[in-house]
Formats: sequence, C-alpha cells, structure tokens
Amino acid sequence: MMSHQAELAWHVIEDMYARRQRVERKLRTILTQPIEVRVVTTLLDLAEMFGIRCSHGYTLEIHLTQQEVADLVGASRSVVSTILNDFRNRGMLDYTRDQICINDIALINILKFY
Repeated sequence: MMSHQAELAWHVIEDMYARRQRVERKLRTILTQPIEVRVVTTLLDLAEMFGIRCSHGYTLEIHLTQQEVADLVGASRSVVSTILNDFRNRGMLDYTRDQICINDIALINILKFY
C-alpha cells in the first residue's frame, strides 16, 4: 500500500515539475522574445497539449479567437492577426472559427531564424 502511495506522489511531483517548467518557459518567452516567436511557441504548446496528429502536423479543434491568442502571447489583437494571416499565406497554418491546422515543421523552422 505504501509503495502505491509513493508512486502516486512521485507522479504528482513529476506533473508539478513539468507544469512549472512550462510556466517558466512561457514567462521567459513573453519577456524576451519577438511576438512572432511567442505566437509560434504558443501554437506549438497548444498543439502538444490539445492537438490531434494529422498528415500536415496538428489539428486543434478548439474555438480560440485572435484576441485570446493575443492575450496568451501578450500582444495586441491586430498584431497577432497580421502574424496569423502571414503564417496562413505562407502555408504554415490555416484556421477557421472552430479549428486551427498547424504545419508544425514549418512553424519550428521559423524558430531557427530567431
């Protein structure tokens, strides 16, 4: 019985550590990175947490407004809208009101330039 509790406690600690790392990475990104990088890392984080793998990368079947993305990255909606439209025009993602399709390879390649 004790070993089961110890194992459960270990999993809780691992989960808390992983969450702390995500929060620290997000804070570091918001404080130091250009908005394009913040948008890319946020989309990739969302894909990792909620995405469904598909042939071009990930599909996020969630309703997420441009204002909500802007709030997540600490930028204005108009700037985020411009960035998302640029990514769409370059084939890096596509989105509708209820779905975001992410070409994860293309977005990861953007990070190489920063």
